[in-house]
Amino acid sequence: MGDFDKKVEQFERCILKDLLLQCTMEQQHFFLKLYPEGVEKMPREKIKRAVEQCEATIKKNAIK
Repeated sequence: MGDFDKKVEQFERCILKDLLLQCTMEQQHFFLKLYPEGVEKMPREKIKRAVEQCEATIKKNAIK
């Protein structure tokens, strides 16, 4: 993986971490059940789906 790809992956992980901080503690624990490897060790191909799930959760939280 080239330098650019590594930087993009780091950015994706930073976005995911930021989104997780916007979720409740209960939701963060659930996230870890779905992705036990956590954000840092999660395979890159799972990041997009995890980001989408977090975004949907945050949107749902805003409606409550």
